[in-house]
Amino acid sequence: YLIAKWVNQAVAARVAAAEKRLAFVEENLGVSASSTSSAEEISAPMMVGRSILTGDIGGTVKKPNRISSMRPSSTLVESNSDSTSTFAERVAGLESKVMEFEDTKDERRQVTKYNLPESTFTLMITEKPLSVPFVFAVCATSLSLTCLWLTLAESIAKSTRNNALGIPFGVSRTVTAAQFCGIILGVLFEDEIPEALQLIAHGNMGGQVAGRRGSFQRRRPSLMVNGTDIVSRRRIILSSMLRIAVGYTFLAALFINIAQGEDVINIFYDVLALGFVESIDDHSFALAKRGFFGKTMLIATSKQIHLDITGERGMSSGNWVHRFARIFYFCNALAMLSGLVVITVNQYNGQYRCESLTVNFDEEIWDAAHVGDDESTKETLLLYSHFSGTYVENGTADGYPKYTEQNKRDNRNFVNTIGAEIRYCRELGAWVFSHPNIKTSRNAEEENECSWLMRSPETLTFDIEYAASFAWNVWLGEIESSNGLSISCNECVDRSDCSYHGVCSNRQCQCEETHFGYQCQLGVPCLSLATEKRGCCGWQPDEPILLVNNTQEVGKFDMVYNRPIYLQTNMTGMPLDLRKFDIVPESSFSEKKGGSLDFADWDDFFGSSSVHDGLDDLLEEGYSIIMSFTGNRWYATMIPLNQTIANWFHYDYHAFWATALSEDRTFIISDITLASYPVAVDWFEMRRRVNYKLRKDVDFAYGPIGVLVPLIEYEGSGWFHCHQGSPTGSPTHSSAPTVSYIPSMAPPPTSSPTLSSYPSQVPPSVAPSSSLSPTETCSWIDIAIVYDDYPSDTSWELRRVVGGDVDNVLVKSFAAADGDGDDDTSVKYICLIEGEYEFIIVDTFSDGICCENGVGHYNVTSNGTLIGEGGEFGESETTLFSIPFVPPF
Repeated sequence: YLIAKWVNQAVAARVAAAEKRLAFVEENLGVSASSTSSAEEISAPMMVGRSILTGDIGGTVKKPNRISSMRPSSTLVESNSDSTSTFAERVAGLESKVMEFEDTKDERRQVTKYNLPESTFTLMITEKPLSVPFVFAVCATSLSLTCLWLTLAESIAKSTRNNALGIPFGVSRTVTAAQFCGIILGVLFEDEIPEALQLIAHGNMGGQVAGRRGSFQRRRPSLMVNGTDIVSRRRIILSSMLRIAVGYTFLAALFINIAQGEDVINIFYDVLALGFVESIDDHSFALAKRGFFGKTMLIATSKQIHLDITGERGMSSGNWVHRFARIFYFCNALAMLSGLVVITVNQYNGQYRCESLTVNFDEEIWDAAHVGDDESTKETLLLYSHFSGTYVENGTADGYPKYTEQNKRDNRNFVNTIGAEIRYCRELGAWVFSHPNIKTSRNAEEENECSWLMRSPETLTFDIEYAASFAWNVWLGEIESSNGLSISCNECVDRSDCSYHGVCSNRQCQCEETHFGYQCQLGVPCLSLATEKRGCCGWQPDEPILLVNNTQEVGKFDMVYNRPIYLQTNMTGMPLDLRKFDIVPESSFSEKKGGSLDFADWDDFFGSSSVHDGLDDLLEEGYSIIMSFTGNRWYATMIPLNQTIANWFHYDYHAFWATALSEDRTFIISDITLASYPVAVDWFEMRRRVNYKLRKDVDFAYGPIGVLVPLIEYEGSGWFHCHQGSPTGSPTHSSAPTVSYIPSMAPPPTSSPTLSSYPSQVPPSVAPSSSLSPTETCSWIDIAIVYDDYPSDTSWELRRVVGGDVDNVLVKSFAAADGDGDDDTSVKYICLIEGEYEFIIVDTFSDGICCENGVGHYNVTSNGTLIGEGGEFGESETTLFSIPFVPPF
């Protein structure tokens, strides 16, 4: 009884609570039903009604355990039954009102029709997977993506280590304008990304619905095609993502191709071509709709396809979609235009091109170049190789960078000398090499465009290195084609640009101690040179040939044309160590071994020194020999002893303007080379450069730099070798040369460079006043002796026989006891005029120089021909011979 009473009380309490809530619902439903309230106003009572309909009326009534020994009284049960019945009726009435409200709400929901674009991407949404239209759509998308990726890959392949996008070194203003127009046109063509974003947004558009216990949930709208087939949102998203992939691949390929463009027409061609590739889906759909791909595709593409979007908000809820798509569209355009602005500014500032170049000219020679200013000119031998060296970007010409020649000492600006230029000539549409003081014609009116001396083929490129990879025309009095120009960048990106002999820092190579050069490509030169001539005698010249180092730092040395300088000083007479051939007098041309001698065998330099201005005085007073690089050859030139390195190789020095190839001072020259020092390079004696002085009745026609006679007969043997010893007055191999007689170098000038109207010329040359023929000449003989164990016992004399009297003219005598600098050998060179001579060798111990006390030997040669030799004799031995020497047959 107590339990039944407790249950009845609990049920009555819950029914009372439910009645209160029911009254609240009825009151609110009555208001909603009689007015046009908004969905938000109806949502609250709906939630309550649904809670009641589901039996959740404020709590769950737990059923008590059944107790067989207790039964509730009939009065209590009847009372509970009546209450429940009344409550159920009221709930039923409430349910009918809720259903009426739902019907009213459904009438307020809208169905939006979104027309799908006529594209193969639509077939991916509407057609069944693996059907013909679906596979057709996949193939069209794959073709578009493949073409775009191939284009993108080809564009990226043009990149370099210091230019990730392969941006040109520069473009003209018209090309820049075309690039910006191309970007705008490309963005206008691109419609895949906006359509994809709109489709994704519409497919996920929906309203808010009431959830359990008063919560609100977002309910996605139902999607149907043409009001019949339900569409999977996954297919919509997949199709849209493919459209976005195509769109952004198109934009990436478009941006890189336009940024790499250097021609207006090609830029617009690229835009049109890429636009077509991106729209393959649209074109394929259009062709299929016309029946080009069969009946199945015709049916699939001919349907009017729209997407039915059922949602509480209707089309008005998609306004944000259009705003978002527009914002995204303009953001893409802004990003691409901003990127192009950055590239254009970098091009203008020269970030993508090299600012410092090494230019090497081949040995193109113009023997009558017009050199001078507007008032006067003269004809001069022009070697283009003398203009090799460092060129630095210095402003612009016709919108292109202009490169100016730097001085040959430290690669900075000249002080007074005017440097040559490499610039673009818009009149020719080509790159040109020119100098303001070198003209192609004496008549200014006949001067060619931009006064070019060399010109490239027609081109629009800003890349001078690329332009130099083709054959250029060169002016040699007439136009000729030449492949003899090479241009390389002096800047680096990584260690490989430094030939793995240095590190790259701030785009400049920092070389190891063993190498030098812009790319660390040159090995450090040897400190002392030996010549092939001294192979018989310890390989050491009488006066050492030393590397010039006035920095007094180990591993450092003075340079000109980016190569070291060598110096041999305290010289008098002919430089025998640097000469191989004997002089043949002109009187000997009549016969030699039964035939005539070549005229080239006659040395017209030292043999006829009088025809070379001041050469006789220089040989008598003393001189130094400078070996220096001049662009593609090494020259050996004699200079006075009072001429210092600083004065000779000053900061305005230039091989052309200083007349480095002097017909009166340069006597040997190397083969064409780019070696770091003059070792392992063939050398030649220079002859026949004063043709106008040789004879008045013959118009000699030798080469522009004369006759080059090899110093050694075997090609590739070279002439100089590195000497590892430590001769007197020369440094050891581990230290830099610091001998006292090497002239000191003046510090670089501190004044700012100024340009004169005409390049300075050092040293001046004076034209000869008369023409002379060679007169008396001499022939060289070599006297070489290898002593026995007692060199002090040996001596020799050389006498000239005059009128049968042998004793009246002593030409030369020598005794080993007087000192030779070497106790084992002795070599002497003597130049003899025509006549009869006697060579006498004497041994005071009367046992000769072989073979009782060592194996000695002597020989006397002339022009490589043996005159006499021996070693086994008593007190003396005599050899009679004549000059010129004619061997017996």
